[in-house]
Amino acid sequence: MGPIESFFAQYPDFHYDASASTTSEFYRMCDSFGWDRGDEDRDNAHQEFRVALTQQFNTNFGTDVEDLAAWQRLCGRLGISPIPETLKRCRAIVTNTHVNLVDLVDSSSGSGTVMIFPSEMALSMYTISNGRFFPKEEAYAGELLKYLLRNILNPSSSPRSGRGRFRGSRGGRGRSRGRGQLPMI
Repeated sequence: MGPIESFFAQYPDFHYDASASTTSEFYRMCDSFGWDRGDEDRDNAHQEFRVALTQQFNTNFGTDVEDLAAWQRLCGRLGISPIPETLKRCRAIVTNTHVNLVDLVDSSSGSGTVMIFPSEMALSMYTISNGRFFPKEEAYAGELLKYLLRNILNPSSSPRSGRGRFRGSRGGRGRSRGRGQLPMI
């Protein structure tokens, strides 16, 4: 049983549908228990859900930003073919691919494909309108996940933006604070 299934298993009165979006199922669970925003039970469940979502990403793809196999798993899940044989090429392709990380985690549990967006702006619009935010600040987030977070609330309009955590002023490495997707609400 993976982290997402384990999270929902804590609520035996809720019948989790593993084929549905994890965020949709979380919100459906909140509705079924009558939890409104600000309810202590909802807030506690939400925090545990964020941890489970992060741990599920780590389980599916790994945590080490230097692990070629992890990048190749990402390439495979994104439908990139042929899968690059070098870390540098995998990073270049993945970091220039705009994908919702919640959808990426959801797609890993099934056979569905994940939607690729033409720009960070398009990804931002989708994420906001569908409430599919991946936790930005989570203690269990590995470096691979942190590398992939995008600036959802203040996206670039450039189609090649959102290049990942280690791009910036230090010889192509580094990222300013505050970037990434915000916690789901």
